Amino acid sequence: MSLMYREAKEIPAVTQRQLVHYQQMLPEIIAKIKAYSPKFIVTVGRGSSDHAAAFAKYVFETELGLVTSSSAPSISTVYKAQLQLSGALVIAFSQSGQSSDICEVVSQARAAGALTIACVNQTNSPLAEKAEVVLPLLAETESAVAATKSYAAMLVAIVSLVAYWKQDNVLLSALKLLPQQFIAAQHMDWSVLSNEMALRNSAIVLGRGYTFPVALEAALKLKETCKIHAEAFSSAEVLHGPFALMKQNFPLLVFVPTDESAKGLNGLLDRLNSIATRPYLAVANNHVTQALEEKAHAILHLPNSLHKLCDPIVAVQSFYLMVEACAKLKRINPDAPDHLSKVTDTL
Repeated sequence: MSLMYREAKEIPAVTQRQLVHYQQMLPEIIAKIKAYSPKFIVTVGRGSSDHAAAFAKYVFETELGLVTSSSAPSISTVYKAQLQLSGALVIAFSQSGQSSDICEVVSQARAAGALTIACVNQTNSPLAEKAEVVLPLLAETESAVAATKSYAAMLVAIVSLVAYWKQDNVLLSALKLLPQQFIAAQHMDWSVLSNEMALRNSAIVLGRGYTFPVALEAALKLKETCKIHAEAFSSAEVLHGPFALMKQNFPLLVFVPTDESAKGLNGLLDRLNSIATRPYLAVANNHVTQALEEKAHAILHLPNSLHKLCDPIVAVQSFYLMVEACAKLKRINPDAPDHLSKVTDTL
C-alpha cells in the first residue's frame, strides 16, 4: 500500500476534523476579515496549492463578489515590484509553509497594508509566522510527494470560509455531509480509466467553472505519478487551439459540473465524438443523463450531487485513488516521482 493511497484514504477523517475545529475558529477569522473590509482578494501558491487558489477564485468571485487574482511570486521576489495591496485580503496556500518565495510575498503584502492569511498544514512553519491569520488545514503529516489530503483540505477550507462568511445554512449543512460523500467516493469504480491511462503517454483533462481547478490538479497528478503528459483546459476554451491536439482514440477525462456551466457540454461532446476521441465523463449519479451516456466512452460514477461547491472536491477523492492505481499498473512507484521532492523552494 503506497503512502499516496493511505493519505488519500484519510481525506474523510481530515474533513471531519476541519468541520469540528472550524466551528470555533472560523467565526473569529471572519469577524477579523469583515472588520478589515477587503476590497479584493489576492491568492498565492504553487503546484497543487495554486490549483486550490484557482478554485478559490471561482468560489470567492461567484459567492462573495470580490475580484480575486492569483499572484505571481516572482513579481515580488525576482522583480522586486512594490504592489499596492492596501485593502487586499491576501491568502497564501501551502502544505509545508516552507517555500521562501511564498513567505516573501506574504511579508511584502503585510508591509503594504494587506490582511494576510496562511492556509497551511504546518502551523509552526515560516509562512504561518509571517501571516496575521492562520487557517490550519488539519491534515496532519503528509509524507507522499504527491499532495492528496492537503489539497482536498484546502478546497474544504475555502468552501468553509465562504459558508461562514455568508452564513449560508444550505452550504453549512452540505459541508457536514462531506465526510460521508468522500467515503462513498472511495467506493466508486474508476478502473476502466486507470486501465486506459496505463496504456497511454498523453491525455487531456477538461473542466468548467468550479471543476476546472480540479482538472488542473488531475493533469498534474497524471504527470507526476504516472509520467503521462496530461494537459488541462476549460471546456469553454478547448475548441480553440487545444482542439488541434485531438485525435482518434485519444483519452479525455471530463469533470462534469453540477451547476449551470454544464449546459454547453453536449455540443462539445458532439464535436469530440465526431473525431472519435474517447471521453470519460466523471458525473454525479443523479446528473447522469441518457445524452451523456450516449456520448461518453465511459461514465465514471460519483456520489449524488451534494452542493455545486462541494461536488468538485468529492470528485478529487475518486480521482486520487484512480491515478494511484494507474501508476501501479504502469509499474511506477507513486511515492517516488522522478526528480521531485516534497518541499520545493523556488527562488
